[in-house]
Amino acid sequence: MHRALYVASGKHGRQSLVAASNCNNSISRLYVTDRLTKMSFLVDTGADLCIYPRSRLRERRTKTSYELFAANGSTVHTYGCITLCLDFGL
Repeated sequence: MHRALYVASGKHGRQSLVAASNCNNSISRLYVTDRLTKMSFLVDTGADLCIYPRSRLRERRTKTSYELFAANGSTVHTYGCITLCLDFGL
C-alpha cells in the first residue's frame, strides 16, 4: 500500500479540535486544524490513506503511475508522497 501523507503531531498540549455539523441533518464531520498554518484537515476514520492537494505544494510534481478512484468511479491522479509535521495541539 502507498501512503500519500504521513501526519506527525507536534508537542502535546491543549486540544484544538473543531467539529462541523449541519443541524438540519444527521451528517457531521470532524476537522483538526494545524496551529502553525491554520489549515484544517478532515478526519476520515474509514480512509486507507490521506491525500493532500497538489495545489498546496510550492514545488511542481510529476504524475505517478499510482491511481486512486473516487466514489463516482473517476480517476484521481497522484503525485508522490510527502511528510507533513503538523501541530494539532494534542
